Amino acid sequence: SEGHAEENTEASYASNESLTEVGLMYPLDTFTVNLLSESGRRYLKVEMNLEIEGEELSPELDTKKPVFRDIIIRILSSKSLEEISTIKGKEKLKEQIVEELNMRLKDGKVKNVYFTDFVVQ
Repeated sequence: SEGHAEENTEASYASNESLTEVGLMYPLDTFTVNLLSESGRRYLKVEMNLEIEGEELSPELDTKKPVFRDIIIRILSSKSLEEISTIKGKEKLKEQIVEELNMRLKDGKVKNVYFTDFVVQ
């Protein structure tokens, strides 16, 4: 039954293992983009690491890095200052990045995005 499958995923989330174990990290170069802003120019400077599943994914990521940078720049520059200034907004941003990148991957998947630097100026 469908309900049963859902319980399983929750159970695996609840186990400490999934919280303490971090996958392979794939760092990306710094992104600097213009934000959508009513009040003149605002810049967002972001550094991020992709948490990836599957070691065999690294070569594919290397090949597709320009594509990924393009996607991430497009996503970031479509946001307003208000959208990304809340914790919830940042979470949504991460989800969107993960989703879009995974649509273009064959050899594994991006599990999460970690912002190591997130500065608006």
